[in-house]
Parts: sequence; structure tokens; C-alpha cells
Amino acid sequence: MQEAAGTDWTHYIAIYGALLATAVAVYNGVSEWRARRPNVKVKVSLGLLTFPAGPSDAMIIIEASNPGHKAVTLSSVGFLLPTIGKVFIPGARGDVTLPCELSPESGCRVWIEARECTTRLRQMGLSGEVRIIGFYYDQVGRTYKSKPFKFDVDEWT
Repeated sequence: MQEAAGTDWTHYIAIYGALLATAVAVYNGVSEWRARRPNVKVKVSLGLLTFPAGPSDAMIIIEASNPGHKAVTLSSVGFLLPTIGKVFIPGARGDVTLPCELSPESGCRVWIEARECTTRLRQMGLSGEVRIIGFYYDQVGRTYKSKPFKFDVDEWT
């Protein structure tokens, strides 16, 4: 009887070991998969640019950062707007010219004057507080989006 009880414990330990080994293998596979894929973070903010002559007017800044381990070539930038959809910002001004390669552990940003953005949004029929989402496209068709940013169109008229 005692031998049978010992065999049962061995069986449970073997199952536990097999499950642990499988979990480690899956975790390592997911880690390798994440390291191989692009990882671009996008953020939209309102701010000022500083120049030797003084600060700029208020700007909407769309930043992209690459905390990943793989370079990504960004090809275009724009906003996702409620009821309208995608609006590209052709010829966007920034610290890069699109398309640009975003190396690992680097970032870039483009901007548009808040007043200019207000004019464009009003032409599209938007007013009041608008939730805009910034995005970048890469050259293979992936989209990287920011969290929603609240922009008050009426405040910048």
C-alpha cells in the first residue's frame, strides 16, 4: 500500500514539472515574438516649441517613440476623428521628414499649430471638445495609435 502512495506523488511531481516546463517555453516564445515585432508608442499633446527668439504659438504635437528592438519606417501621420475617420497631415512639420526610419530606442515628433488645426476641424463641421487620436502608418501598412486626446476647438478659435 505504501508503494502505491509513493507512486502517486511521483506522478504529481512529473505532471507539475511538465506544466512548468511548458509555461517557461510559452513565456520564452512570447518574449521572442514581441522582440521581433515593431513596438511604436504614439502620444498626442498640446505644447510650445522653444526657439532662440522665444516660444512658438501653441502646437498639437504627435510623438512616436520606438522602445522596441526593431527599426520601423514611418510613412505618414494624421488624426482619427469622430464621425470623420482618418485625416492625414500631408507635409507635416517636425523634427523628421516622412518617410523616416525610427531606430530602436529613438523617437520623433511632428506638429501642427493649434489654430491651424482648429480651422481645419471647423471646415469639417466639428466644434466643441473633440477627442482626437494621433496615428502613424509604417511602410508595411501597420497603424500605431495614441490614446484619445481632448481638444477644444472653440477655445482656439
